[in-house]
Amino acid sequence: MDEKRVEALSPYFRRYALDRKQDIEMVFHPGQTLKSEIGREYTKQGFIDDHLSANRSMEKKTIMQKIVEVMECYERKNILCNSLL
Repeated sequence: MDEKRVEALSPYFRRYALDRKQDIEMVFHPGQTLKSEIGREYTKQGFIDDHLSANRSMEKKTIMQKIVEVMECYERKNILCNSLL
């Protein structure tokens, strides 16, 4: 998921969580497997395609940017930092 999608979906996820008094977990897969790392444990082509996907690099970039934003917010001692999460 790229940053544009995260930003677009976050308000809906937050509202969903608040309405249900639940936490929401956004899962990222920030890392691409190299073809040479694919071993016998990868038995389904769909999983292989997913692990080799360039989209994982995009997810890594997105999550790294979010981490930087949150860290900078906390360094400024901003009480609204949780809204970034």
